[in-house]
Amino acid sequence: MNGNYIFSESEEVLYYPLSYFGSAKPVISYSNVVVFVAYRKNTSDGLYQKTKWNDAGNWVWWPEGSIPNTTLYSSNPSVCGFGDDIYLTWQHSLGLRYIFGYAQGTNWQYTNYAILSTGCGYTNNYTPSISLAKNGYPVVSWVGYNYKDPGGDINKIEGELPTSKIVVRRAAGSSWSSFFKAGHNAVTTNNNSTNSTLNEESVITWSEGTSPNFLSKWVRRVNGNYTDAHSLSHNGKQNQVSNGTSIDNMEATVFSITEQPYMLSLVTTNFNQQFPIGGEINKAGDLIELSFGREGRNK
Repeated sequence: MNGNYIFSESEEVLYYPLSYFGSAKPVISYSNVVVFVAYRKNTSDGLYQKTKWNDAGNWVWWPEGSIPNTTLYSSNPSVCGFGDDIYLTWQHSLGLRYIFGYAQGTNWQYTNYAILSTGCGYTNNYTPSISLAKNGYPVVSWVGYNYKDPGGDINKIEGELPTSKIVVRRAAGSSWSSFFKAGHNAVTTNNNSTNSTLNEESVITWSEGTSPNFLSKWVRRVNGNYTDAHSLSHNGKQNQVSNGTSIDNMEATVFSITEQPYMLSLVTTNFNQQFPIGGEINKAGDLIELSFGREGRNK
């Protein structure tokens, strides 16, 4: 309505058989231009997308389309967007992949495809999360695991058994940063960023430990600098952090499975709190050229 998308109580985007229930893992990105939904719909194909465009104030669904460089081994997509640009990451077998999409008419063109997990030191990489920071720079976090600890990781305890950690990278066009790693026995991760035009600001959360007593942790990333890991005010298996206009008004929730009924709690953590000297970790590293192509738009 007048360029604003009005959600009905329910809107069917895809039909798939009951036998596939719980496996589609749909994710959605919304702007005042387009609604973009990415998902799996069976066990034999790659990822698909379905898009609803704002056509002079009327929202219209366009035909389903496949997402390039995805196969039956692709799963767990995560998407964010701005205007008619789309930033998509997904798990492919035991690796992490990424692609940038932009609208050309009512069709999607894709570029800047990259295998994000290459060189991270982990053989098993899964459950990615993506958000968009200043200048249209995507920030991706995921869980990495290796049967043999690659060594030299943040929070590494000498002599500990191999453990899973969260891994973070940030892109600028076709270039990606080196790897930031944190956590101990991480199981899930979620991140989000602000739309600040002054700084690149992101909060990366994760859960670690063993069921059902998971611990929820977070770090702050500002202009490439990371804080030490800190605890959220609540603990649970899954965390969700919102975007915001600044770090001050970012919010988060935690889903706990310690006892029934399972609880969804609003986090009270101040993500802009100041830490003592030594609470900031240096930049993860310089950007590394992976591929060439059309860069994400600076808006």
